[in-house]
Amino acid sequence: MNVTIVIIPEDEQRYDTVGDWQFDSEGNLHIKVSKLSDWRHEMCVAIHELTEALLCKQNGVTEQQVDNWDFAHADAGSNFNEVGAPYEKEHYSACVTELFLGKELGVNYDEYLNELEG
Repeated sequence: MNVTIVIIPEDEQRYDTVGDWQFDSEGNLHIKVSKLSDWRHEMCVAIHELTEALLCKQNGVTEQQVDNWDFAHADAGSNFNEVGAPYEKEHYSACVTELFLGKELGVNYDEYLNELEG
């Protein structure tokens, strides 16, 4: 499996999100992260998306299940935090990785969250 991470303008995301992942027909993982104010913020989102995608793959949560949830709840904001998402466990595990990387990179978590929610 190859993994590609690209930074894109936020308006090029498939829906209102800062991070998105998809597997192609060959099983390669493509991660898109919205351009943020700090490269460390972008990499925290990237590691979250990578972790979430790999855990979903491992645990049998399909990309289609994730997409169905995300697109159905995109207007609700923070769709991935809602109880009942098919990838709730995988998302919260990815948050741990994201927080750890942010801590090690010296990210101010309040500033980071404000940017993500902005």
